[in-house]
Amino acid sequence: MGLENKRVHQRVRVSIPVEITEPGGASVTVGRFVDFSAGGGSLMVNKCFPLDANVFVSFEVGTEKDIQIASRVVRSKQNPEFCSLGIAFLNLTPVMAIYLDLATNVDKYICYISRKALLTI
Repeated sequence: MGLENKRVHQRVRVSIPVEITEPGGASVTVGRFVDFSAGGGSLMVNKCFPLDANVFVSFEVGTEKDIQIASRVVRSKQNPEFCSLGIAFLNLTPVMAIYLDLATNVDKYICYISRKALLTI
């Protein structure tokens, strides 16, 4: 029996700078998204967080600046040089979920639109 894919949203590989803060915390942990979707993402950071910790992640996607999303740590694994975190976004507004879904599919849509335009010329 194979592994079941439980993801609802398409995940894409990225390299996006990210800042993580704990609620009420003044310290900021920096890192990078290595992939993400409208449901969450995988990050490489310099500090691990406990499972189920609530954090805020701040990043930019496309023209959307200063995105800050409440998240929950769903995976935390210390490697020799970094910590690998998995986070699930919490309480996304429907508009932000759609925006992130579109951002993860932008290459697919551009390719589709380009092919459609070529076929109609």
